[in-house]
Amino acid sequence: MASCTQVDSLVQAYVDGELRDSERAILEQHLSDCAACRKVLREHRATAALMFEALAPHQLSGDLTPAVLSHLPHMDHVQSLAQEATWRIKNPRRATLVFRALVPALAPMLLFVLGFAIYMAWPEAESAGRVVGMVVHRDGGVLRSHDDSTLRHAVALESRVTPDERFETDRDSTLMINLAGPSQVKVDHNTRVKIVDTRAVNVEAGRVWLNVCKAREKFRVTTPLADIIVFGTQFAVDVNGNRTVVTVSEGEVTVEQGERFAVLHAGEELEVRPQAEPFTVREVPVAKVMAWTRRVQPDAVAQRRFETEIPSPASKVVRAYQVYRLDAGGRAVEAITLSWDAGPVGDRAGYDIYVFDDRMRPLVREHVSASVFNDPARSEYKLVLMPDGEPITNAGVLNIRTVPDFTEGRRETSFREIATHIY
Repeated sequence: MASCTQVDSLVQAYVDGELRDSERAILEQHLSDCAACRKVLREHRATAALMFEALAPHQLSGDLTPAVLSHLPHMDHVQSLAQEATWRIKNPRRATLVFRALVPALAPMLLFVLGFAIYMAWPEAESAGRVVGMVVHRDGGVLRSHDDSTLRHAVALESRVTPDERFETDRDSTLMINLAGPSQVKVDHNTRVKIVDTRAVNVEAGRVWLNVCKAREKFRVTTPLADIIVFGTQFAVDVNGNRTVVTVSEGEVTVEQGERFAVLHAGEELEVRPQAEPFTVREVPVAKVMAWTRRVQPDAVAQRRFETEIPSPASKVVRAYQVYRLDAGGRAVEAITLSWDAGPVGDRAGYDIYVFDDRMRPLVREHVSASVFNDPARSEYKLVLMPDGEPITNAGVLNIRTVPDFTEGRRETSFREIATHIY
Protein backbone atom coordinates (compact mmCIF):
# COMPACT_ATOMS: atom_id res chain seq x y z
CA MET A 1 0.00 0.00 0.00
CA ALA A 2 1.20 3.51 -0.75
CA SER A 3 2.72 5.51 2.15
CA CYS A 4 1.41 8.80 3.53
CA THR A 5 4.24 10.70 1.86
CA GLN A 6 3.53 9.09 -1.54
CA VAL A 7 -0.15 10.02 -1.55
CA ASP A 8 0.29 13.50 -0.02
CA SER A 9 0.87 15.10 -3.43
CA LEU A 10 -2.33 13.51 -4.79
CA VAL A 11 -4.73 14.92 -2.22
CA GLN A 12 -5.26 18.39 -3.75
CA ALA A 13 -5.60 16.94 -7.26
CA TYR A 14 -8.19 14.55 -5.83
CA VAL A 15 -10.17 17.47 -4.41
CA ASP A 16 -9.97 19.26 -7.79
CA GLY A 17 -11.06 16.13 -9.72
CA GLU A 18 -7.79 15.98 -11.70
CA LEU A 19 -6.57 12.45 -10.88
CA ARG A 20 -6.41 9.58 -13.31
CA ASP A 21 -8.53 6.53 -12.47
CA SER A 22 -5.48 4.55 -11.28
CA GLU A 23 -4.26 7.38 -9.02
CA ARG A 24 -7.73 7.89 -7.57
CA ALA A 25 -7.99 4.16 -6.77
CA ILE A 26 -4.61 4.18 -5.00
CA LEU A 27 -5.51 7.24 -2.94
CA GLU A 28 -8.98 6.01 -1.97
CA GLN A 29 -7.54 2.65 -0.87
CA HIS A 30 -4.98 4.46 1.32
CA LEU A 31 -7.64 6.78 2.77
CA SER A 32 -9.78 3.84 3.82
CA ASP A 33 -6.94 2.63 6.08
CA CYS A 34 -5.28 5.88 7.24
CA ALA A 35 -7.08 8.26 9.62
CA ALA A 36 -4.25 10.83 9.43
CA CYS A 37 -4.57 11.20 5.65
CA ARG A 38 -8.37 11.37 5.90
CA LYS A 39 -7.82 14.36 8.18
CA VAL A 40 -5.46 15.93 5.60
CA LEU A 41 -8.16 15.43 2.93
CA ARG A 42 -10.71 17.20 5.14
CA GLU A 43 -8.25 20.08 5.58
CA HIS A 44 -7.73 20.41 1.82
CA ARG A 45 -11.48 20.43 1.23
CA ALA A 46 -11.93 23.06 3.93
CA THR A 47 -9.23 25.22 2.31
CA ALA A 48 -10.89 24.88 -1.11
CA ALA A 49 -14.22 25.91 0.40
CA LEU A 50 -12.56 28.88 2.10
CA MET A 51 -11.03 30.07 -1.18
CA PHE A 52 -14.37 29.68 -2.96
CA GLU A 53 -16.10 31.80 -0.33
CA ALA A 54 -13.32 34.40 -0.29
CA LEU A 55 -13.41 34.77 -4.08
CA ALA A 56 -17.20 34.81 -4.29
CA PRO A 57 -17.48 38.65 -4.26
CA HIS A 58 -15.15 38.78 -7.29
CA GLN A 59 -16.93 36.23 -9.43
CA LEU A 60 -18.48 37.55 -12.64
CA SER A 61 -22.20 37.94 -12.18
CA GLY A 62 -23.12 39.16 -15.67
CA ASP A 63 -22.17 39.25 -19.34
CA LEU A 64 -19.05 41.34 -20.16
CA THR A 65 -19.98 41.70 -23.84
CA PRO A 66 -21.86 45.05 -23.58
CA ALA A 67 -19.08 46.60 -21.48
CA VAL A 68 -16.40 45.46 -23.91
CA LEU A 69 -18.27 46.58 -27.02
CA SER A 70 -19.02 49.96 -25.50
CA HIS A 71 -15.27 50.67 -25.40
CA LEU A 72 -14.69 49.73 -29.03
CA PRO A 73 -14.75 52.42 -31.77
CA HIS A 74 -17.97 52.83 -33.75
CA MET A 75 -18.05 50.81 -37.00
CA ASP A 76 -20.40 51.10 -39.92
CA HIS A 77 -22.87 48.22 -39.88
CA VAL A 78 -22.48 47.69 -43.64
CA GLN A 79 -18.74 47.02 -43.36
CA SER A 80 -18.04 43.42 -44.22
CA LEU A 81 -16.62 40.96 -41.75
CA ALA A 82 -13.45 40.69 -43.84
CA GLN A 83 -12.93 44.45 -43.74
CA GLU A 84 -13.55 44.42 -39.98
CA ALA A 85 -10.92 41.71 -39.44
CA THR A 86 -8.41 43.58 -41.60
CA TRP A 87 -9.06 46.80 -39.74
CA ARG A 88 -8.51 45.11 -36.34
CA ILE A 89 -5.20 43.61 -37.50
CA LYS A 90 -4.01 47.01 -38.67
CA ASN A 91 -5.13 48.62 -35.41
CA PRO A 92 -3.83 46.34 -32.60
CA ARG A 93 -4.33 49.11 -30.04
CA ARG A 94 -7.96 48.01 -29.77
CA ALA A 95 -6.82 44.77 -28.05
CA THR A 96 -5.04 46.91 -25.47
CA LEU A 97 -8.29 48.78 -24.85
CA VAL A 98 -10.13 45.51 -24.24
CA PHE A 99 -7.41 44.31 -21.84
CA ARG A 100 -7.56 47.61 -19.98
CA ALA A 101 -11.30 47.20 -19.64
CA LEU A 102 -10.90 43.75 -18.12
CA VAL A 103 -8.08 44.57 -15.71
CA PRO A 104 -10.25 46.35 -13.08
CA ALA A 105 -12.53 43.31 -12.86
CA LEU A 106 -9.77 40.67 -12.76
CA ALA A 107 -7.12 42.44 -10.67
CA PRO A 108 -8.62 41.80 -7.20
CA MET A 109 -9.02 38.09 -7.92
CA LEU A 110 -5.48 37.75 -9.33
CA LEU A 111 -3.97 39.60 -6.39
CA PHE A 112 -5.84 37.39 -3.92
CA VAL A 113 -4.68 34.16 -5.58
CA LEU A 114 -1.08 35.42 -5.79
CA GLY A 115 -1.10 36.55 -2.17
CA PHE A 116 -2.56 33.25 -0.99
CA ALA A 117 0.13 31.27 -2.85
CA ILE A 118 2.91 33.41 -1.32
CA TYR A 119 1.36 33.05 2.14
CA MET A 120 1.28 29.26 1.88
CA ALA A 121 4.94 29.04 0.80
CA TRP A 122 6.30 31.68 3.15
CA PRO A 123 7.78 30.46 6.48
CA GLU A 124 5.41 31.11 9.36
CA ALA A 125 6.10 34.26 11.34
CA GLU A 126 7.35 33.91 14.89
CA SER A 127 4.45 33.38 17.26
CA ALA A 128 3.82 35.91 19.98
CA GLY A 129 2.86 33.09 22.36
CA ARG A 130 4.98 31.09 24.78
CA VAL A 131 8.15 29.64 23.26
CA VAL A 132 9.16 26.08 24.20
CA GLY A 133 12.02 25.44 21.78
CA MET A 134 13.88 26.23 18.57
CA VAL A 135 14.66 24.52 15.26
CA VAL A 136 18.43 23.93 15.25
CA HIS A 137 18.67 21.63 12.21
CA ARG A 138 16.61 21.36 9.06
CA ASP A 139 17.60 19.42 5.97
CA GLY A 140 15.12 19.38 3.08
CA GLY A 141 11.46 20.33 3.08
CA VAL A 142 9.76 20.38 6.49
CA LEU A 143 6.23 21.68 7.21
CA ARG A 144 4.66 22.93 10.45
CA SER A 145 1.04 23.42 11.49
CA HIS A 146 -1.31 23.87 14.45
CA ASP A 147 -4.39 21.82 15.36
CA ASP A 148 -6.55 24.95 15.12
CA SER A 149 -5.55 25.68 11.51
CA THR A 150 -5.75 23.84 8.19
CA LEU A 151 -2.69 25.67 6.85
CA ARG A 152 0.85 24.28 6.77
CA HIS A 153 3.98 26.42 6.51
CA ALA A 154 7.60 25.84 5.58
CA VAL A 155 9.99 25.50 8.53
CA ALA A 156 13.00 27.82 8.74
CA LEU A 157 16.23 27.16 10.64
CA GLU A 158 16.33 29.04 13.98
CA SER A 159 12.56 29.48 14.03
CA ARG A 160 10.94 29.29 17.46
CA VAL A 161 8.63 26.48 18.51
CA THR A 162 5.40 27.10 20.43
CA PRO A 163 3.17 24.58 22.26
CA ASP A 164 1.03 22.17 20.22
CA GLU A 165 2.93 22.62 16.94
CA ARG A 166 3.09 19.68 14.53
CA PHE A 167 6.13 19.09 12.27
CA GLU A 168 6.21 16.85 9.19
CA THR A 169 9.28 15.65 7.28
CA ASP A 170 9.16 14.09 3.82
CA ARG A 171 11.24 11.26 2.41
CA ASP A 172 14.26 13.52 1.83
CA SER A 173 14.27 15.68 4.97
CA THR A 174 15.29 15.59 8.63
CA LEU A 175 14.75 17.94 11.56
CA MET A 176 16.12 18.68 15.02
CA ILE A 177 14.39 20.70 17.73
CA ASN A 178 15.91 21.80 21.03
CA LEU A 179 13.39 22.15 23.84
CA ALA A 180 13.83 24.31 26.93
CA GLY A 181 15.35 22.18 29.64
CA PRO A 182 17.34 21.49 27.54
CA SER A 183 16.09 18.39 25.73
CA GLN A 184 16.76 17.38 22.12
CA VAL A 185 14.41 15.83 19.57
CA LYS A 186 15.83 14.45 16.32
CA VAL A 187 13.24 13.69 13.63
CA ASP A 188 13.97 11.27 10.80
CA HIS A 189 12.46 11.39 7.30
CA ASN A 190 8.78 10.50 6.72
CA THR A 191 7.89 11.44 10.28
CA ARG A 192 5.05 13.41 11.86
CA VAL A 193 5.58 14.68 15.42
CA LYS A 194 3.74 17.14 17.65
CA ILE A 195 5.56 19.22 20.26
CA VAL A 196 2.94 19.52 23.01
CA ASP A 197 5.19 21.23 25.55
CA THR A 198 8.72 21.13 26.95
CA ARG A 199 7.94 17.79 28.67
CA ALA A 200 5.42 16.23 26.26
CA VAL A 201 5.74 15.03 22.64
CA ASN A 202 3.37 13.05 20.40
CA VAL A 203 4.94 10.79 17.77
CA GLU A 204 2.16 10.15 15.25
CA ALA A 205 4.23 8.37 12.57
CA GLY A 206 7.87 7.77 11.79
CA ARG A 207 11.02 7.76 13.89
CA VAL A 208 12.45 10.14 16.50
CA TRP A 209 15.36 10.15 18.94
CA LEU A 210 15.18 12.04 22.22
CA ASN A 211 17.78 13.15 24.74
CA VAL A 212 15.68 14.26 27.71
CA CYS A 213 17.16 16.37 30.48
CA LYS A 214 16.64 15.28 34.08
CA ALA A 215 13.81 17.08 35.84
CA ARG A 216 11.33 16.70 38.68
CA GLU A 217 8.47 16.35 36.19
CA LYS A 218 8.12 13.29 34.00
CA PHE A 219 8.61 13.58 30.23
CA ARG A 220 5.83 11.81 28.29
CA VAL A 221 5.99 10.61 24.69
CA THR A 222 2.58 9.56 23.36
CA THR A 223 2.17 7.22 20.38
CA PRO A 224 -0.94 5.58 18.87
CA LEU A 225 -0.24 2.37 20.82
CA ALA A 226 1.65 3.30 23.99
CA ASP A 227 2.94 6.02 26.30
CA ILE A 228 6.63 6.34 27.15
CA ILE A 229 7.56 7.90 30.52
CA VAL A 230 11.07 9.12 31.36
CA PHE A 231 12.72 11.57 33.74
CA GLY A 232 16.04 11.99 31.95
CA THR A 233 17.50 9.60 29.40
CA GLN A 234 18.28 8.89 25.73
CA PHE A 235 15.99 6.69 23.65
CA ALA A 236 14.37 6.26 20.24
CA VAL A 237 10.73 5.73 19.26
CA ASP A 238 9.71 4.18 15.92
CA VAL A 239 6.00 4.29 14.99
CA ASN A 240 5.34 2.22 11.88
CA GLY A 241 1.84 1.04 11.05
CA ASN A 242 0.47 -1.19 13.81
CA ARG A 243 3.59 -1.27 15.97
CA THR A 244 5.63 1.00 18.20
CA VAL A 245 9.27 0.16 18.99
CA VAL A 246 11.11 1.79 21.91
CA THR A 247 14.92 1.48 22.11
CA VAL A 248 16.94 2.79 25.07
CA SER A 249 20.56 3.91 24.73
CA GLU A 250 20.95 5.46 28.17
CA GLY A 251 19.04 5.54 31.47
CA GLU A 252 15.62 4.04 32.17
CA VAL A 253 12.32 4.19 30.26
CA THR A 254 8.83 3.07 31.30
CA VAL A 255 6.48 1.94 28.51
CA GLU A 256 2.74 1.82 29.26
CA GLN A 257 -0.16 0.35 27.31
CA GLY A 258 -3.37 0.59 29.30
CA GLU A 259 -2.70 -1.04 32.68
CA ARG A 260 0.29 -3.00 31.34
CA PHE A 261 3.80 -1.61 31.65
CA ALA A 262 7.46 -2.52 31.25
CA VAL A 263 10.70 -0.89 32.34
CA LEU A 264 13.59 -0.74 29.84
CA HIS A 265 17.26 -0.01 30.50
CA ALA A 266 20.23 0.86 28.29
CA GLY A 267 20.68 -1.62 25.47
CA GLU A 268 17.09 -2.89 25.61
CA GLU A 269 14.17 -2.67 23.19
CA LEU A 270 10.43 -3.34 23.35
CA GLU A 271 7.95 -3.75 20.49
CA VAL A 272 4.33 -2.84 21.26
CA ARG A 273 1.47 -4.10 19.09
CA PRO A 274 -2.33 -3.66 19.35
CA GLN A 275 -2.89 -7.24 20.54
CA ALA A 276 -2.68 -7.91 24.25
CA GLU A 277 0.56 -9.87 23.89
CA PRO A 278 2.94 -10.14 26.88
CA PHE A 279 5.62 -7.47 26.79
CA THR A 280 8.97 -8.99 25.80
CA VAL A 281 12.06 -6.90 26.47
CA ARG A 282 15.06 -7.86 24.37
CA GLU A 283 18.68 -6.75 24.09
CA VAL A 284 19.70 -5.02 20.82
CA PRO A 285 22.83 -3.44 19.29
CA VAL A 286 21.91 0.13 20.20
CA ALA A 287 24.68 1.77 18.14
CA LYS A 288 23.32 0.15 14.97
CA VAL A 289 19.70 1.09 15.75
CA MET A 290 20.70 4.70 16.46
CA ALA A 291 23.06 5.06 13.46
CA TRP A 292 20.63 7.37 11.59
CA THR A 293 20.89 10.00 14.34
CA ARG A 294 24.54 10.77 13.49
CA ARG A 295 23.58 12.61 10.32
CA VAL A 296 21.19 14.90 12.23
CA GLN A 297 23.41 17.43 14.01
CA PRO A 298 22.61 20.97 15.24
CA ASP A 299 23.72 23.98 13.22
CA ALA A 300 26.38 25.83 15.26
CA VAL A 301 24.81 29.27 14.81
CA ALA A 302 21.30 27.99 15.61
CA GLN A 303 22.61 26.16 18.68
CA ARG A 304 24.21 29.35 20.05
CA ARG A 305 21.04 31.32 19.41
CA PHE A 306 18.97 28.70 21.25
CA GLU A 307 21.30 28.80 24.25
CA THR A 308 21.15 32.61 24.30
CA GLU A 309 17.44 33.18 23.69
CA ILE A 310 15.91 30.14 25.41
CA PRO A 311 18.00 29.66 28.55
CA SER A 312 17.53 26.54 30.63
CA PRO A 313 17.60 26.37 34.42
CA ALA A 314 20.81 25.27 36.08
CA SER A 315 21.02 21.48 36.24
CA LYS A 316 20.54 19.84 39.62
CA VAL A 317 19.94 16.40 41.07
CA VAL A 318 16.21 15.79 41.41
CA ARG A 319 14.14 13.08 43.09
CA ALA A 320 11.70 12.01 40.40
CA TYR A 321 10.09 9.18 42.35
CA GLN A 322 10.36 7.10 45.54
CA VAL A 323 10.66 3.33 45.92
CA TYR A 324 9.39 1.41 48.97
CA ARG A 325 10.29 -2.23 49.71
CA LEU A 326 7.67 -4.34 51.51
CA ASP A 327 8.47 -7.76 52.97
CA ALA A 328 5.50 -10.03 52.22
CA GLY A 329 7.14 -13.07 53.82
CA GLY A 330 6.23 -15.38 50.94
CA ARG A 331 2.50 -15.02 51.61
CA ALA A 332 -0.28 -14.14 49.15
CA VAL A 333 -0.95 -10.40 48.97
CA GLU A 334 -4.27 -8.99 47.77
CA ALA A 335 -3.70 -5.26 48.28
CA ILE A 336 -1.47 -2.53 49.65
CA THR A 337 -2.53 0.60 51.54
CA LEU A 338 -0.91 4.02 51.22
CA SER A 339 -1.40 6.24 54.29
CA TRP A 340 -0.61 9.91 54.80
CA ASP A 341 -1.34 12.73 57.23
CA ALA A 342 -4.38 14.66 56.00
CA GLY A 343 -3.04 18.10 56.95
CA PRO A 344 -3.59 21.07 54.61
CA VAL A 345 -5.12 20.17 51.27
CA GLY A 346 -5.17 21.90 47.88
CA ASP A 347 -2.88 21.81 44.86
CA ARG A 348 -1.62 18.32 45.66
CA ALA A 349 -0.33 16.20 42.79
CA GLY A 350 -1.81 12.92 41.67
CA TYR A 351 0.32 9.75 41.70
CA ASP A 352 1.17 6.84 39.43
CA ILE A 353 1.79 3.73 41.54
CA TYR A 354 3.89 0.89 40.09
CA VAL A 355 4.25 -2.48 41.84
CA PHE A 356 7.17 -4.84 41.05
CA ASP A 357 8.17 -8.21 42.45
CA ASP A 358 11.52 -8.91 44.13
CA ARG A 359 13.21 -9.15 40.68
CA MET A 360 11.71 -5.83 39.56
CA ARG A 361 9.31 -7.55 37.16
CA PRO A 362 6.16 -5.44 36.59
CA LEU A 363 3.01 -6.55 38.39
CA VAL A 364 0.41 -3.78 38.69
CA ARG A 365 0.14 -0.12 37.70
CA GLU A 366 -2.54 2.31 38.88
CA HIS A 367 -3.12 6.07 38.67
CA VAL A 368 -4.46 7.78 41.81
CA SER A 369 -6.17 11.09 41.05
CA ALA A 370 -5.14 14.29 42.82
CA SER A 371 -8.70 14.56 44.12
CA VAL A 372 -7.96 11.65 46.49
CA PHE A 373 -5.08 13.49 48.16
CA ASN A 374 -6.96 16.81 48.20
CA ASP A 375 -9.96 15.30 50.00
CA PRO A 376 -9.76 16.48 53.65
CA ALA A 377 -11.75 13.45 54.78
CA ARG A 378 -9.23 10.94 53.40
CA SER A 379 -5.82 9.85 54.67
CA GLU A 380 -5.33 6.48 52.93
CA TYR A 381 -5.82 4.68 49.63
CA LYS A 382 -6.18 0.93 49.02
CA LEU A 383 -4.62 -0.46 45.83
CA VAL A 384 -5.90 -3.94 44.97
CA LEU A 385 -3.21 -6.30 43.62
CA MET A 386 -5.25 -8.78 41.58
CA PRO A 387 -3.71 -8.69 38.06
CA ASP A 388 -5.28 -12.01 37.03
CA GLY A 389 -8.24 -11.97 39.40
CA GLU A 390 -6.13 -13.72 42.02
CA PRO A 391 -3.85 -12.34 44.73
CA ILE A 392 -0.10 -12.19 44.18
CA THR A 393 1.24 -15.45 45.58
CA ASN A 394 4.64 -16.44 46.95
CA ALA A 395 5.54 -12.80 47.29
CA GLY A 396 8.90 -12.30 48.94
CA VAL A 397 9.57 -8.58 48.57
CA LEU A 398 7.30 -6.11 46.77
CA ASN A 399 8.82 -2.94 45.36
CA ILE A 400 6.41 0.02 45.26
CA ARG A 401 7.33 3.02 43.10
CA THR A 402 5.36 6.25 43.66
CA VAL A 403 5.62 8.83 40.87
CA PRO A 404 3.98 12.27 41.33
CA ASP A 405 1.90 13.62 38.43
CA PHE A 406 2.40 17.38 38.50
CA THR A 407 -0.11 18.01 35.72
CA GLU A 408 -2.81 17.75 38.42
CA GLY A 409 -1.12 19.74 41.19
CA ARG A 410 2.28 20.99 42.37
CA ARG A 411 2.57 19.67 45.93
CA GLU A 412 3.84 16.19 46.78
CA THR A 413 2.33 13.99 49.50
CA SER A 414 4.52 12.43 52.21
CA PHE A 415 3.40 8.85 52.76
CA ARG A 416 3.38 7.94 56.44
CA GLU A 417 3.06 4.20 55.78
CA ILE A 418 2.70 1.70 52.93
CA ALA A 419 1.44 -1.66 54.16
CA THR A 420 0.40 -5.00 52.64
CA HIS A 421 -2.96 -6.78 52.98
CA ILE A 422 -2.38 -10.49 53.33
CA TYR A 423 -4.89 -12.74 51.57
